Amino acid sequence: MKKRLLLFVMLFFGAVYAQAQKPTVFVFLAETCPVCQYYTPKLRDLQLKFGDEVRWVAVFPNKLSNDTSAINFLLRHDLAMVIRLDPKQVFSRVYGIEVTPEVVVKDAKGNMRYKGRIDDFYVAPGKKRNKATTNELEIVLDRMAKKQDAPFFETRAVGCLLNAAH
Repeated sequence: MKKRLLLFVMLFFGAVYAQAQKPTVFVFLAETCPVCQYYTPKLRDLQLKFGDEVRWVAVFPNKLSNDTSAINFLLRHDLAMVIRLDPKQVFSRVYGIEVTPEVVVKDAKGNMRYKGRIDDFYVAPGKKRNKATTNELEIVLDRMAKKQDAPFFETRAVGCLLNAAH
């Protein structure tokens, strides 16, 4: 019940929460994408590691997504994120998002620091490693948490094509 209340507050008061001066991770997700489902434990671990030092926003760029389906996805996978529906993919196009999951990280001043995959577990569509060898999202968040220089970098995300997620 407490988690549902927190999610409700985050969903409806996200605009107020957005005013906070902290790094933001936009996670582009599709409820039916198996790659997104695979990454939910890793996202949950990162949320636990960075706590409230980071603002997390789940962006659903799917015409069929709605408040209920997005909330259910986050609850089912135990993720606490502000929800942003993007049915016309306007927000997704601004950042050049092509697949889900894909992440965009902005620092506390709104400067983009990273765009791409969560880690390198998926090499290509349908091709996986035994385990990830690099964890780009965690690396950039670690740098920012330690107030280290975090110049922008980008990787190619592998996942479900946005058009295929509809």
